[in-house]
Amino acid sequence: MSIRKNFEIKFFKLGMQNLIIWFVNFILTSFTAITIYFLYFSGTIKLFLLNSKASPIAMTLFNSIIVLVSAAVLIYISLVLTSFLVTYKINLFKWLFGFINLSAFSLAVIIWIYPQLLIITGVNQSKTSYNDIEFTFGSYPGREKLYQLKKQGYTSVITLMHPENYPFESKLLSEELNLSKEVGIELISVPLIPGYDNDKNMLKNVDAIFEKGKGKYYVHEFNNEGRVNLFRDLVDSDIKEKVTVEKNNLKRLSDTKFFEKGEIKKLDDGIYFTPYPNEKEVMDFIVTPGVKSVVCLVNEKNPVDSSLLNEKKILDANSIPFIIKTFTDQPYDPSSVFESSLFVRGLPRPVVIHTFDLNSVISEGFILSYKNQKKSFPSSLFKAPLQNGTVVSILPNVLAGPKPTLSEYKTRLFNCGVRGIIFCDTIKKSLTANDRAFFTRIGLSWEQIEFPKLSSRKEITSGGLWYIYGADSTTIRKYLK
Repeated sequence: MSIRKNFEIKFFKLGMQNLIIWFVNFILTSFTAITIYFLYFSGTIKLFLLNSKASPIAMTLFNSIIVLVSAAVLIYISLVLTSFLVTYKINLFKWLFGFINLSAFSLAVIIWIYPQLLIITGVNQSKTSYNDIEFTFGSYPGREKLYQLKKQGYTSVITLMHPENYPFESKLLSEELNLSKEVGIELISVPLIPGYDNDKNMLKNVDAIFEKGKGKYYVHEFNNEGRVNLFRDLVDSDIKEKVTVEKNNLKRLSDTKFFEKGEIKKLDDGIYFTPYPNEKEVMDFIVTPGVKSVVCLVNEKNPVDSSLLNEKKILDANSIPFIIKTFTDQPYDPSSVFESSLFVRGLPRPVVIHTFDLNSVISEGFILSYKNQKKSFPSSLFKAPLQNGTVVSILPNVLAGPKPTLSEYKTRLFNCGVRGIIFCDTIKKSLTANDRAFFTRIGLSWEQIEFPKLSSRKEITSGGLWYIYGADSTTIRKYLK
């Protein structure tokens, strides 16, 4: 039996009319099937090829097999459908089948002409960011969405569509290019086809974006989320790598002992007292590691120079609070310095406190006040002895020494922060009346105590800024401790 005979028995008689019917069926069915393939299966197959990490030759061979098998299947289906149309006797079913086939073909044609009809709007967006760079991943943006993105401050739109990946995308790309020009927003094309060496193309564009250092980018494709996921994975991987490098290269105050102008002192966990930093040190040790607050101790007698203003400008630009605390060293005020140390304790950490002069009375007093958690006398104030002897520190807030002279009453003690005088001895009150009158007249409190008197000891050690005279320092120290 001949091939023709077998064919006619299985399908239909070969004749011009039947061949025309078959050809029309083949065109309609194939076009509809191809459209369905591109809409629902192409992206999945290509994503599978990408994940399989097959070689380009293997991918080409696989695609060729799919084309040949699909062509054979479509030819067979069109032959079966033609056989049905030719041999079936009920015309109603023939017309119904023809209507369905033609409607499906017409719908496919409309989709190819107007692919934007397939765009899914309102897709949940996701975001990822790095420093001043932000990526938003979403669906294809139309005119209204582009205007909205422009209003929201987006720098650019990144399209991952490729004219060779979906036949519809060539038209959508052209339309998006025109719309972006109309709206005034940059369109960056990163055409991706899964499995065709995308990494180099994506990496080149992602690196260029990171080099700019800032911007808001809206990333999209057609309706297949595969390419967006690939791009997002690359961005996340790149961000993770950059963060790791930054952490490895991060200059931390905890690992550093000196600035250019002097030693760094750690007062507490996350609290650092430093010399005044230069601009590079501000960026490397304060801005980049994420210091939460900066406090600058300034002597009101010294004018604020340009370096302080420059630092404030840098910190303001990076949203780091910059607090200036002003003090005077003549007369020195231990109370205000102590209050500032309490203020620093309440700040979010890490905190940097710095000053122009590490060896100043203000610097020494602040460090002592913070560590002692009470008002404190800087020892440098009493390096020089009084006329009648040496001044000794008994407690952070208590000094002991000889009876001061008249001029030392008025200047030395008060200027050093002393705000109360204690006389400790067993001399009759009549003999100390002149002392009481004098100290009261110049604004200093004056008390007389007798050792041992426990009630007065607590008052002295817990607060106040006292100078004690009348007994030797060893006796006073033993009494207070």
